Amino acid sequence: MCHVWESPGSFLRMQLKNCLKINMKDMYRKQWNMDLWNDSRTNTDHANKLRNYRGFKQDCALEPYLLYIKDRETRSSLTKLRISAHKLQIEKGRYYPQRRPVKERTCTFCGNVPVESEVHFLMYCDLYCGERGQMFENIQSMYPVFDSLPEVEKYHFLMTVNEADACHTVARFVRDSIRRRSQIM
Repeated sequence: MCHVWESPGSFLRMQLKNCLKINMKDMYRKQWNMDLWNDSRTNTDHANKLRNYRGFKQDCALEPYLLYIKDRETRSSLTKLRISAHKLQIEKGRYYPQRRPVKERTCTFCGNVPVESEVHFLMYCDLYCGERGQMFENIQSMYPVFDSLPEVEKYHFLMTVNEADACHTVARFVRDSIRRRSQIM
């Protein structure tokens, strides 16, 4: 915006304000995108903590679930899963005194075979199969095409639903599953 500084008085106050607002938003979005995709660490086990989030987050905008879900615990549970601020092994393994390789951060409820990631938690973990079946059934009734989606797209779909009832369905599953998990552990 050097041109504004070099020729004072050539811009009306509103023009200057709008130009500044647009430039600030653009700078923020660029920085947001750089931070989201920053994998400059040399050790891939310690790569960007937002690996899950960037798989489905497309732009820097308010997510509809934040407006639809009024219950703080429910909204917080879904947010924590989305941004990897939870107690699943994929994250806990980062903070052990001797950091565990990702492949060793296995699910304690599924016979220590699969990595306990956000995808595993939402889509596959044996501990929540009954609740998950109910969630999938509810989502299927709202979105008949859901069942025909590939597994990865199902996960992304569940993490980005834009309809209030679907947001509540997914968020309640996440909240209830986290509660159940914490009671067992």
